[in-house]
Amino acid sequence: MGKREIDILDILPQEAIEEVDKLGYAFLAEQGFDTDGAAESASKRTKLKRELAKQGKELLYAGAVDNDTKTILVWYELYKGKKRIAVSQGIKFLPKSTEGGGGGK
Repeated sequence: MGKREIDILDILPQEAIEEVDKLGYAFLAEQGFDTDGAAESASKRTKLKRELAKQGKELLYAGAVDNDTKTILVWYELYKGKKRIAVSQGIKFLPKSTEGGGGGK
């Protein structure tokens, strides 16, 4: 059995993943896709995926970690074939302070 590579979303808490999802839906809406209710409805997500496929497009997310600050940046990229045609704004997550401070976006 091969070793699974750690995905950027594997290291984020559930609240952060929800924010990443919101970013993705907002980005697709900016690109002209109907994302209303997609976060809550599996059938609407399926319809959205079909529309992307029909147009020959694929939504992928990317992430980076700053090794010095441990800040995590996540963004989306829209591809048509192998060509990247749009990039979303990024969302930054700061590590929680060990001194009882916040963290967050």
